[in-house]
Amino acid sequence: MSSAITETKPETKSGEKMIPRTPRFYWSRNEETDEVTLTFEMPGISKKDVDVKINENRLTVVGRNNRRYFKRELVFRNAIDPKSVSAKMENGVLALTIKPEQPEVHTIKVK
Repeated sequence: MSSAITETKPETKSGEKMIPRTPRFYWSRNEETDEVTLTFEMPGISKKDVDVKINENRLTVVGRNNRRYFKRELVFRNAIDPKSVSAKMENGVLALTIKPEQPEVHTIKVK
């Protein structure tokens, strides 16, 4: 039986398939500002090898070079404002600070 979905994995220079690793990560939330700080450990990965994408409430972090491949996808309760995200990479550790958008409250007038 064939599958309609195929997962492709990056290859090394020697042609071997790379298996994605899930980077260890830690998070904390500032209760006053609602900012979330995420810290991802990706040893052997430099900042030029990191790709961070935001799609509404989904955050995808990928770190890839010719020897390693890390991927982590997180879903937040609320949408993420890309302008509120800051990222810093140092010694294989990526730190992201995110302020999720607050959902709009709409009042419906009852007739």
